[in-house]
Amino acid sequence: MNKTKRRLEIACVLMIWIIIPINQNHIVEWCFSVLPDRWVDKYILSDVDIFVYLLCFLAILILFCGFHGVKENLFHERRLRCLEIKQSLLILLTYCVLVIISIHIYKVEFEADYLARLIFVNLAIVALSEEISFRRLLLCQLLSLRIKNAYAILLCGAIFMAVHILVYLFQFESWSSINLAILLIKIVCLLIMGILLSVVYFQYRNIIPAVLIHGGQNIIARLIYMDERKGLVLYAIGFIVAVIFVIYHPSWRNIRGSRIAKNRLTE
Repeated sequence: MNKTKRRLEIACVLMIWIIIPINQNHIVEWCFSVLPDRWVDKYILSDVDIFVYLLCFLAILILFCGFHGVKENLFHERRLRCLEIKQSLLILLTYCVLVIISIHIYKVEFEADYLARLIFVNLAIVALSEEISFRRLLLCQLLSLRIKNAYAILLCGAIFMAVHILVYLFQFESWSSINLAILLIKIVCLLIMGILLSVVYFQYRNIIPAVLIHGGQNIIARLIYMDERKGLVLYAIGFIVAVIFVIYHPSWRNIRGSRIAKNRLTE
């Protein structure tokens, strides 16, 4: 794939994640015009965010097939090694423990279907669609542009943050209604998250560990509103655990160098 196609793919990924979320109200209105009202009320208006993520996922799937063909694997550049599978299971176990602690601390009796929906939505829809987009596609193409690994990872993290913040800002009618403290916290958290997930994908060349971390952090974030102080502590613990896994991965030293991996998607 030449540089022009790589840059075009990067631009398409960004357009999908900016245009669709920003225009979600227009998309819902369009659905009302072409679909039966009861369908829109039941499947779309019940949770517009999920509908928007599904649209983005469908668009990314079409984009991936268009640029790389249907035979290329959507989820990884290579399969996880035995040690990496064990590390992924430890990551999953860690977030399961943190979620259980969250539920115990808040002393709230969650309904089973609510917890199942919370886990499914954040892992199988939100985290999966974003990791395919920003890591499997965007980061791979940035690494293929012959820039240093660290710069590609930082840029991918910054783009991840910027897209989320831009969509967040479009939810407000005026700048005066934006809480600058909350905005700053979001910028810092999203930037750290974007860089961390980019490092994870760089190491594993597989989105599964990144999806587990991304989904785990999102699930904990959804529980924070019940007790922000305790919730933020658990959220920070999740970050720390993920960083530990990153540092102890064998390819940690390669991040500072140039692109060295073989058999990459973009080659």
